[in-house]
Amino acid sequence: MQALADSLWRYGARVFDHGGLLLLATALLLVGLYFAARLRQLLPTKNRLWHDIPKLISHVPNETVTAWHHVRLGLLLVLGFGIVGALLWTSLSAGDMTANSYIATSVGVMIGLLALPFTLWTLYQTKRLERLQGEPIQRFDQLIKAMTTELRRLKLLYEENKDRSSSAFRLCLVTNNPFFGVITYPDKTESRDFRLAVEGIAACIRDHRNQRPERRKGQGIVMKVICANESRLAEFNARYFDASAAEELKAANIASEKFLTDLIGDVGEGAIVRIGTAVGEAQYAVIGDVVFEFLLESPHGPGAKTRGSDIASTTRIEDKAAADRFERFTVFLEALAGEQCKGH
Repeated sequence: MQALADSLWRYGARVFDHGGLLLLATALLLVGLYFAARLRQLLPTKNRLWHDIPKLISHVPNETVTAWHHVRLGLLLVLGFGIVGALLWTSLSAGDMTANSYIATSVGVMIGLLALPFTLWTLYQTKRLERLQGEPIQRFDQLIKAMTTELRRLKLLYEENKDRSSSAFRLCLVTNNPFFGVITYPDKTESRDFRLAVEGIAACIRDHRNQRPERRKGQGIVMKVICANESRLAEFNARYFDASAAEELKAANIASEKFLTDLIGDVGEGAIVRIGTAVGEAQYAVIGDVVFEFLLESPHGPGAKTRGSDIASTTRIEDKAAADRFERFTVFLEALAGEQCKGH
């Protein structure tokens, strides 16, 4: 056995010299980095690369990504960096590697390779359960970007679908001012991209409505927005501005009403429900099978700050059952708002 191991080591050393191993390690790392870049494109929100690395290793929140994608990426990168580390170690160490040390090293490598897929799979499942319970979102701009990403993905899914009858084609939003970012990020990328994404969904609904009945396929995208009426919306916006920002407040009110007017023109009045009472801090959005549940807080007291939104207990849940529950609750809120209107 000792002679056989020694012969195998010498044969491997002839076939895979340092140059060959370095080429192999380079190829593994390049392929691994390629897969990592593809996974990063599927992240709902992208931050700096170092902040995204834990998600790439453990769990990318996308229904097309499975545990195998993370296991494959982990194996490629661990093998690549392991070979590079081994080459550096042997080049710095004096003397030749004996057969016994080679066997011990081989056993360690095999144990590591066998354990790595199970470790990554367990980590993937843990992160998946965490996401189903609610992935936290810390900042208002991150919430807007995440919602914009889901709106774009919904539009793409709708355009690629042939029958357009999936229950996932839905957009429900319950909030005071549905034009996210118009106060906190006026004329900035966050508000502009969000507005364009919503308008893209509205255009799909408009085109579906304008088709002839015999050519119309499925129900299309279902949109339901419950928000404050004009006077309540103006009161809500005013909480973000002090007395010196009257012109900015006026611009925000005009932009908000124009946003809603344009939506009504595309999707019809029935899709936009405007109520005479302010929506509470607990608000939500359903985009496809993704739920955004958040506490949106405005400044307390006049002049607390010129503008800005604070969010707390914000979660992103990607689960069809949860999305179905929130959609049914939206229907209930719409019916409740209709009964209140009749009562008055």
